[in-house]
Amino acid sequence: MEDITGALTVKDVVTRVRQRPVLAVAPMMLGLLLSVAYVVLTPPTYSATASVKVEPVVADRYAGNINVSNIISMQTEMQVVQSTSVAALAADTLGIDMRTVRHSIAVSSPQDTQVVDITYSAGSPAAAVRGAATVADSYLTYSKQSKQAVAKTQYAEVLKNIDEVQKQIAVKSTTALQTQLDVLVQSRRSLESLLANTAGEIINKPVEPTSPASPKPLVAIPAGLGLGAILGLALAVLWPARSRRRLTAPVPPRASGAVAPQHGRPAAGG
Repeated sequence: MEDITGALTVKDVVTRVRQRPVLAVAPMMLGLLLSVAYVVLTPPTYSATASVKVEPVVADRYAGNINVSNIISMQTEMQVVQSTSVAALAADTLGIDMRTVRHSIAVSSPQDTQVVDITYSAGSPAAAVRGAATVADSYLTYSKQSKQAVAKTQYAEVLKNIDEVQKQIAVKSTTALQTQLDVLVQSRRSLESLLANTAGEIINKPVEPTSPASPKPLVAIPAGLGLGAILGLALAVLWPARSRRRLTAPVPPRASGAVAPQHGRPAAGG
C-alpha cells in the first residue's frame, strides 16, 4: 500500500497525476457531461420582481407622532406575502393551483426600509411578470382587508350610535347629547380616513426578464467541470498504487557435492 500519510509536495502531486491520468481526467469529463445534460434537459425558469412599499393602516399616517417601526413589522409582512391566504387570492386570478403559487414566490426586504420585494418564478417571461404583479396585488388586498376588519365593525357601530343620538336630539336637544354627537362624528371621520387608506403601493412594477434565472450555463458547466477536477485530483493523489511483485520462481538449494542431473543420464551416485 502506498504511504500517503506524509506531507505531499507539489512535485509528488504532479507525479501521481501523471502516473494515473485516467483517474484524474475521467471525473472531469463526467462532471462536464452531467452539467451539460442538466443545462440541456432542465426546463428554463424565469423570474420577475415587484417592489411594494408597505404603509401603516391608521387614521392619519402623516401624523408626526407615529412611529412606523412600531406599527409595521417587515418580517411579519414577508410572512403574509407567502401565506396561504394571499396565495389563494393570487391562484384564483392566475387560474392555477395555490400550492404552485406558494412554491413560485420568493420574498425579501432591504434592511431599514418599508419595502417588500416579491419575486415570482414561472416557465415563461410573461408568466413571471403576471405572477409577480398578481401576488403583489393580492398581498395589498388581503393586507388591507385584514387590517381594516376591526375598523369596519367599529364604523358600523358608530353610525348606529350617531343615528340613535340624532333621534334623541330631535325629541329634546341637550348639551350632553350634542357633545356626544360631536364625539361620534369625529370618530366617524377618523374611521372613514382609516378605511380610505391602502396597505401600501407597488413602487416598482415587474419587468419581463430577458434570460432565464435557471439553469445558467455559464455557472452550471464551469461548476460541474471544477467539481470533477477536484474529485479527479483527489483520486489520482490518494488512490493506492498496485504493489509490484517479482514473478521469477526461487531456485531450490542444491545438496553439497551433488551433481546436477542431465537429460538422459542418472545423477551421480545413483
